Amino acid sequence: KGTFVDRPKIDQSLRRLSGFTGEMQRLGHVVGGRLISAARRPADADVAERLRLAPGAEVVVLQRLRSIDGTPLAIEWAHLDAARFPGLAERQDLATGSLYSLLLTEYGVSLAWADQTAEADTPSAAVRRDLEMPAGIPVLGLRRVTYDAHDRPVEYVISTYRADLYRLRAVLRPPAT
Repeated sequence: KGTFVDRPKIDQSLRRLSGFTGEMQRLGHVVGGRLISAARRPADADVAERLRLAPGAEVVVLQRLRSIDGTPLAIEWAHLDAARFPGLAERQDLATGSLYSLLLTEYGVSLAWADQTAEADTPSAAVRRDLEMPAGIPVLGLRRVTYDAHDRPVEYVISTYRADLYRLRAVLRPPAT
């Protein structure tokens, strides 16, 4: 009983390559979060293939909880080549800052394009807890490989977004004749 006000969903445009921090700031939100873990690990076959590395090559895995305006919105697992980005796992400013800005300023890597997929999923109990989600809410799972100007993969990121707060928006036009 009572009145419930639905919070408007965040619309992320699929027209431009942007990271979480930049996109949410552009939309006028206060970005927050926390670094859950930052570690160097051997790449499994899937991660190695997406980053064009040998299986078992060392990668940096950053797990971050991302929030906007104080509300948890997503969990991200970013995988990057440890040899290409030395010292990345030891950075202390990864909790709320922009990884894309850090890659540009500290490593001179400019991102050019990405290949991204999205699909609905059911969250695990741990994800539901971390995102402070009520039961019965689905998540939107994103997988993205981001490339530099030389078409080299820079990162492979797996993101889980609250589907009650987030959606992707694409503007489609007919082909030119």
